[in-house]
Amino acid sequence: MKKLKKLGIILLPIILVTTLLFGIFYNQKSIKIGTICKKLQLIDINIDHNQALDVIETAKENQIEIPDTVINFDTHSDLYVYQEISPKLGAEIYNWINELVIKNPEIETIYWVMPKGEATNAMMQYDFKQRDIDNLPIALEGNNKKNEDDVNPNVHQKAYTQDFIINTNNGYLEELAYKKDYEKLKQPNYKKFKLITCTEETLPNFKNKKVFLSIDMDYLSNSGFDTSEDWSHNLKPQEVEQAYNKMITTIRNKNIQPQIISLTLSPQYIPKSNEKQIQGIMEEFLYYSNGEDIIKEYTRRAGKPQVRKGQKKYKEV
Repeated sequence: MKKLKKLGIILLPIILVTTLLFGIFYNQKSIKIGTICKKLQLIDINIDHNQALDVIETAKENQIEIPDTVINFDTHSDLYVYQEISPKLGAEIYNWINELVIKNPEIETIYWVMPKGEATNAMMQYDFKQRDIDNLPIALEGNNKKNEDDVNPNVHQKAYTQDFIINTNNGYLEELAYKKDYEKLKQPNYKKFKLITCTEETLPNFKNKKVFLSIDMDYLSNSGFDTSEDWSHNLKPQEVEQAYNKMITTIRNKNIQPQIISLTLSPQYIPKSNEKQIQGIMEEFLYYSNGEDIIKEYTRRAGKPQVRKGQKKYKEV
């Protein structure tokens, strides 16, 4: 009995300190997310990344102004070059930003925030520099037209800026790399926008800037599914938590205070072992944002045709 009492006396300070530190850690997250969400008008947790388009459409229905700047934390650019959006299927998870740009004339600049591990991977950097000589439809990963020697793939050291032109009738996208490319802008139904590829380290400050923030959770942990060079970033639970805390610290420190936020789970793209934890992270972000997940039905799902007016929508799961 005396031994147990002695053990209790020894353990009590440890338990108290651990509890205190745990409380401070979670209070810090609450403060960070609260700061990020100061100007928030709409937040949504969804399954597939093309459902971010439903988020924007809901914002419009609620008379929320669409910002001119999009920040997308993602393993993939979600832009597709040299391919029209299917009129029947609508935008998919790999080209939803094409549709976002053409349906929202306010949008002028997209920031693609890559995980640093992806940005510094040798094979990914090689792909980032390569030209698409044959104009093949492909997921955008950096350079399309420029000489490889003119492309710096080290976006963790300096953000890489590109101009693009998109056909607003069909979403067909190509890079404005040379003077002659800009001639197309004289034609009707074409729009120019800027893509800035960066990492958390090279993301600029957004003080007093209106922003739509999109976070694909495969940014935190990526299974390698359908990713260039099968690049994966399969993290342990404590590493996922560290990556999440680092990301929200960056968002807070860069003065990103979005009006609209979309949080996407992306099953398959995140490892199955991380799925439950990441769902918890999304719910935690929603809770600390003081927002409400109001969208219960979507017109889009990965790999399924877009629901048109009068058709049955995809329910939230």
